Amino acid sequence: MERKIYINGKFFKQSQALISVNEGGFLFGEGIFETMRAYSGSVFRLTEHLERILGSCRFLKLPFKENAQSLTEKINQTLQINNLSNAYLKLIISSGNKSSLTSTTSSPTLIIIAREFESYPQRIYKEGFKAITSKIRRNPYSPLAQHKSLNFLENVLGKREAEERGKKEAIFIDPQGNLTEGATTNIFLVKQGSVISPALNSMILPGITREVVLEISSNLGIPIEERRVELKELYEAEEAFLTNSLVEIMPLVQVDSHIIVKGVPGPLTQKLKKEYQKKVYLELGFSSHPIL
Repeated sequence: MERKIYINGKFFKQSQALISVNEGGFLFGEGIFETMRAYSGSVFRLTEHLERILGSCRFLKLPFKENAQSLTEKINQTLQINNLSNAYLKLIISSGNKSSLTSTTSSPTLIIIAREFESYPQRIYKEGFKAITSKIRRNPYSPLAQHKSLNFLENVLGKREAEERGKKEAIFIDPQGNLTEGATTNIFLVKQGSVISPALNSMILPGITREVVLEISSNLGIPIEERRVELKELYEAEEAFLTNSLVEIMPLVQVDSHIIVKGVPGPLTQKLKKEYQKKVYLELGFSSHPIL
């Protein structure tokens, strides 16, 4: 069955879903997006995802009129019309048709894409990811770090760099050699029993899954540190893992030539992964476990 894409109030077959060449998101990368995961027809932490993208709309001064409730209805409709249960969802809000870089528009474009979610095989979670440190350095003066903007080329280049070197993820650092985040993930390390993450002022996206991990760690009484993290701390970590809404919690077992401890997922990483899945189960109120 050909999937249907939501664009500005209508559903189109994927092969017929088109936007104008004058669309500001296409011409200038002026827009934002949100990637979400649905379990058995319900999006985990949907409220937080929508708060983040609407906050980015305000930051970009996009005159987007819809609220979280109307977006929720459209997301649910997109899942239903595509007959999807476990799904990948991408919500895009861009600036609409523009005649020039500085022209304004009163009609931003809203696009919702949904497709069947394809998880990594369980063996990947047992093996863990291997990553590189990207040659790209994060700009400490960029105002975009905390927004999932359509200006995503640095991330694309970082991911490509990792794949060309036979690895799954690229880790960005700042000009001083401190950790920021992965090309598509937030990063954590474990040291002396503490869960450590680069702070939000480290030019990182305020990840939804990152926040859930911090909540779980706090509830379990695990010490948490959000601070500046040097790259060498990652090399010397007892454990490390990556997070985003799609992979949930992915063990990180090697960075560059440095094997993290024994090169296998650590016990705290595995515990947090199980607790994360329990949290999904409880918050979405399923009568049977949604994790496949």
